[in-house]
Amino acid sequence: MISITGVGLILILSLLYFLRLQKTKNEKLLLESEQQKANEQVYLLTLEQQAIIEEERVIERNRISEELHDGVLGRLFGTRVGLGFLDFNATDETQKQHESFLEELQEIEKEIRDVSHKLSNNFNNDQINFTTSVSYTHLRAHETPEHL
Repeated sequence: MISITGVGLILILSLLYFLRLQKTKNEKLLLESEQQKANEQVYLLTLEQQAIIEEERVIERNRISEELHDGVLGRLFGTRVGLGFLDFNATDETQKQHESFLEELQEIEKEIRDVSHKLSNNFNNDQINFTTSVSYTHLRAHETPEHL
């Protein structure tokens, strides 16, 4: 009777031990699952933030492009046209130098126009998506300070 009671008590204690152990494992898995969900949320928020930052960069690039094209380029063109209509008596050498300066201004205008178009065409708002954000973030993470 005593040995049956002892064996029964040992079985009951063993069962309680294994139940407690299983409960601890379940709690640990639940905590790990919650941690994983929190990590996913942080990751998604980071991606959203990167997309917002990239969109702002595109907007700023377009603003700079428009400013170059409409502002600086317009003023250069006006200056070049104004210089082209100047009528002054000068030597042939001065006249050639004047024409050279006008041609140089025209080349500067062309370069600014090209830079402006490259800036505005480099990114479209439609091109900002998950893939470009992740690849851009990946590329930026591997750049050295010299590349920035």
